[in-house]
Amino acid sequence: MKIRYPNGQTYDDSVADLKKETGQKVRRHGVSGRANMGMNLEGDVIKSCDYFRQQGWASIYKRPTPIHVYRVDPKNPNKITEAHFEQKSTTDFVGVYRSKYIDFECKESAIDTLEFQRIRPQQITHLDLVLKLGGIGFFVVSFTQRNEVYMLDAHYVVDRVLKEHSHAGYKRSFFQEKGLLIPQGYLPRLKLLDCIDKLYFKTPFDPKDPRR
Repeated sequence: MKIRYPNGQTYDDSVADLKKETGQKVRRHGVSGRANMGMNLEGDVIKSCDYFRQQGWASIYKRPTPIHVYRVDPKNPNKITEAHFEQKSTTDFVGVYRSKYIDFECKESAIDTLEFQRIRPQQITHLDLVLKLGGIGFFVVSFTQRNEVYMLDAHYVVDRVLKEHSHAGYKRSFFQEKGLLIPQGYLPRLKLLDCIDKLYFKTPFDPKDPRR
C-alpha cells in the first residue's frame, strides 16, 4: 500500500529528501535524527498509558493519524492500495483521569530549546479551547541529549503564543522553572500520573476510588 503525506510525498520520497538535505543516515524502518523526533517519546507515553489502563487508573490513548483513502484493490475492497496522511489537526493523546478530560501533545528536541515552529497553530487553538472548557491540557517535552522529560501546563504556551504570535522558542530553563520533571522508570516508563496529580489535584490519587 502506498501512503502519502499531506505534501503528496511518499515515505521513500521524504527519506530521499532528508538524505539529500542533511546527509543523515536513514534506516528503512526508522529515520535517524530529526525525521523521527517525538517517536521515541510517544512510544514511552503509549507504554505508560497502557500500564495505567491495565491498572484501571486512567484511560488515555494516542489519537490515530487520519488518512484519506484514494485507491482500493478492485479484487479485494478491504485492501487499501494508496492513501495519503491528512494534516494532523490536534494533539497526540486524549483520555480521562480522575473524572477529568485529559489532552496533551508530545514534543521531542535534540537541543535545549523547543522551537516555536514545532507547535502548530491548530494545536494552540485546540488546547486553548480545552482549557476554557475546564479540561486538563499540557505538553510533554523530551530533551533527548539530557534524557529529561518535562510536563508543562498548556496555558504557559497558549497564552504566550496568542500574545506574541511568534518568538524564538521555549528554552529548557523555561520548562525547569514552569513545569515538572517527569520521573522515569520501568513500570510505568514515565510517571505521568504522579505529575498530573501534583499539577492539577489537591489530594493524592486513591486507586480504590479512581474517579476522585
